[in-house]
Amino acid sequence: MSISCTDLQDIDIMSDSLSLLGEDVSAPQDDGLVRYGELVLNIAPKVGGQGALRYLALEERRGQKIFSPSLLLAERIERGLISLDGKTVVELGAGCALPSILSATLPKAGPSLVVITDFPDEAILANLRINIHANKRLIASTCAVVCKGHEWGTDAGPLLNILCSRNNPCTRPEALGFDVVILSDLLHFHNSHPAILSSLIQLLARNSSARAYVAAGTYTPPHVCNNFARLAEGVGLVLEEGAADDIWHGSLEVWRAGKLGTNELGVRKAMCRWWTALWDERVLAVGAENMRT
Repeated sequence: MSISCTDLQDIDIMSDSLSLLGEDVSAPQDDGLVRYGELVLNIAPKVGGQGALRYLALEERRGQKIFSPSLLLAERIERGLISLDGKTVVELGAGCALPSILSATLPKAGPSLVVITDFPDEAILANLRINIHANKRLIASTCAVVCKGHEWGTDAGPLLNILCSRNNPCTRPEALGFDVVILSDLLHFHNSHPAILSSLIQLLARNSSARAYVAAGTYTPPHVCNNFARLAEGVGLVLEEGAADDIWHGSLEVWRAGKLGTNELGVRKAMCRWWTALWDERVLAVGAENMRT
């Protein structure tokens, strides 16, 4: 993953947009924590280096540091609208990892494995490990949780090997893949779309039930979202957009620099677009034919 000059210009535009949309970019009472029900999560740290610029952008410049797309996905996970029963899950660019850690805590119909990934910077990964450890008592006994660094667009073999180690003997690692891939608030950086999709197509299992769940804030311009959908179609994925909804249906309390009421959460939710991605049937047919030969 790399961040271009265009992306950095976008960060300034995005910060202005968030102010117009009611996001408090100053966050004067910021305690650096997100609470979702019993979950308590530290925000990803500000770190140096080119590879970590996304965190300066997302975690510092937007101010609120926990964004509407993650909240939307968390609400859908809480309500059981994302099928996770016994499945394997991986989150890309996880940040504080709200959707993936919440998935691991589901008391019923939860996943068997959650792999949480982010840029391979030690400060970022250390924060993820802290979040996992801090909420260890909430994680379902039937779910294993793994944290691992991954740079978008690079070889996803080390992540697939986690599946391999859970399915011994593993004679066809190239046939492995995750049942669910989570992409929360990653579309804004349009120059990274090819790299994000490279990781996605390596990680998403090649079967008809595998799904990727993608969410973006409305501060991500429509043409940027459309570009991602176009590129996704080019690699054999179909993106189905979900209906907009401005009512918060979750039952767990959400805190971020104070308790967020249902009205505010509804506003945040309405500031999102979300999609379900699945493999085109033609891609699956070709894959099945190749396996027979």
